[in-house]
Amino acid sequence: MTSINTNVAAISALRNLQNVNSALETTNERIASGKAVNKASDNPSLWAVATKLESHNSSDKALRDSLATGKALMGTVSAMMTAVVDDLEELQSLVTSARQTGADRAAIQKEVDAVVLRLESLAATQPMDGVTLFTDDPTGNNDLTYVTSLNHGATVTAGTITVATDDFVLVDSGGNNNGILDGTAGNLITGLDGTTVSAITDATVGNLDAWIAAIDTAIAAATDGAQTAGSAVTAMESAENYLNTIIDARTAAVGELVDANMEEESTKLRALQTQQQLAVEALSIANTQSASILGLFR
Repeated sequence: MTSINTNVAAISALRNLQNVNSALETTNERIASGKAVNKASDNPSLWAVATKLESHNSSDKALRDSLATGKALMGTVSAMMTAVVDDLEELQSLVTSARQTGADRAAIQKEVDAVVLRLESLAATQPMDGVTLFTDDPTGNNDLTYVTSLNHGATVTAGTITVATDDFVLVDSGGNNNGILDGTAGNLITGLDGTTVSAITDATVGNLDAWIAAIDTAIAAATDGAQTAGSAVTAMESAENYLNTIIDARTAAVGELVDANMEEESTKLRALQTQQQLAVEALSIANTQSASILGLFR
């Protein structure tokens, strides 16, 4: 039976064309975005897992960037403390030379003044804009803490690196002489300038022994400071490497979950374009069947 009210063939052909167009739209979206899962409705479970991994990557990238800033600070501090050690060693050599009988202490004093001036300049330096570490009060300053990792479990926990800033204090701003350059037993190392060395005579060279001891103590303390900063840099580099590794692993996992197979999508595209052409032709044929009924009435 043929009906002019209900064209079953045309309805079937139309539904087929709509399905092909929908599949073609999905394939075009995947090709354009490079992803097989672009939204939750594409695959709810895969989308949820991928979104969580991307969220974790975002927080770890922020940690990595903050570690870069911390590493730059500690790298600068390490270089500064190494310079302090070098200057103290030079100062120790000069004062030791001044202890020798017949030494030209006036000439040595000029060299001592130059080294002391460099040490005072280092103490007044800010390793980064707004950061004061070398002139501080050890009894009241705070250690530096850097977050190196986050455990994204049911309870979030953080891995941290703590840097003891007391190791970097060159001059105690609290007036308690606990800085590296504050010396021991009142022998302020920066007080070696002026006439401290040049006023020494062969008869009073023993007065320099306390200064030599104070410089020895300062060298040991400055060496500890350089070691603390260097260890912090090494720890931060290790943390950065870990973060880069886990970020790369998550990125690869997200790709496995949501990325489209471009070779497969390209093949689908060609097949669907052909199906679309055939579906349009089938619909056209189905629509002409009703027109043939007109011949029966002529």
